[in-house]
Amino acid sequence: MLAAVFLLTGDNMLAVLIQAITMTSVDLFALISGYVGYTDKKKPVRITPMLQLYLQVVTCGLFAAAVFLVLRPELVSRKDFFTPFIPITSDLYWYYTAYVGLFLVMPLLNAGLRHTPKRTLRVVFVAMLAAFSVYTCVVDRFKLEAGYTTIWLILLYIMGGILKKCEIGKKLRTWIIFAWIAALLIVTWLWSMFGFEISVVGVGIGRKTLLSYTSPTILTASVLYVIGFARLCCGKRLKRFATFVAPCVFAVYLFNANDLVYQNLIKGKMAYLASASPYVLVGTVVGFSLAFVAASILLDRVRILLFDLLHVPQALHSIDCTVHKLVEKYIPND
Repeated sequence: MLAAVFLLTGDNMLAVLIQAITMTSVDLFALISGYVGYTDKKKPVRITPMLQLYLQVVTCGLFAAAVFLVLRPELVSRKDFFTPFIPITSDLYWYYTAYVGLFLVMPLLNAGLRHTPKRTLRVVFVAMLAAFSVYTCVVDRFKLEAGYTTIWLILLYIMGGILKKCEIGKKLRTWIIFAWIAALLIVTWLWSMFGFEISVVGVGIGRKTLLSYTSPTILTASVLYVIGFARLCCGKRLKRFATFVAPCVFAVYLFNANDLVYQNLIKGKMAYLASASPYVLVGTVVGFSLAFVAASILLDRVRILLFDLLHVPQALHSIDCTVHKLVEKYIPND
């Protein structure tokens, strides 16, 4: 949505600021996965979460195709109903593909974090930040592709687990945390607007270097977000709201990245904002985003209700138990 404004307007300071602020979302999701997924006590390996995620991907894809079939049937083909069933093969959603790769090695990552001394993990945390963010910002020799890879999600999962186990940032005051977040995002914004090319022996950075998931300013801001919100005390109403919304958050990404939705509702639709007033630009972007998020969450709540009526959670639990029995029977436990 912001891409149209970013590309077509000369005075795009507000658009770039919004982009800088929202750029932390992917890093946050992966960091939180590690923060929540790691526990000091060993947990049994379960495939239910991955099966639930797969069914969510399929259902959201079918929902989108069905809605367009009713409203704009000329835009829909058989492919739109088939490809959601093979999201990795058809390369529908890069994050889902990367997350599946992460899921497969989560037990190994958790075991490694569990048995590594805290002091070592703190050193590793700093080394990862320096090598995979600061150094990669200058030259991407680790082939992280700006963060659109399974490797990047794995690295963030490890960092999230370290944050939790080592309680990094525990002594920081809350106001300092959010002041640093604001400063980092402002630096990202200002450099993206007024920065310049720096190159030595063919290696360097450009104006748009900090606007990436691997950017040190974006990653550090994301880490600080996790530290800050981890200490948040929620009331009953906020907890109920979070319980209602949390299972549907991924659906917002799925609908946004769906090809039918993106090509016909998002791509190029905000180009007119390039010549609009700042109030119209911010109001339209924020308003559309909130409406899109709300609609996506409500649609996904319909999916959850449908799954409950069809007893899908119980079926997934049975599959999980069956797989666990097969593992215990055929794979030796040393």
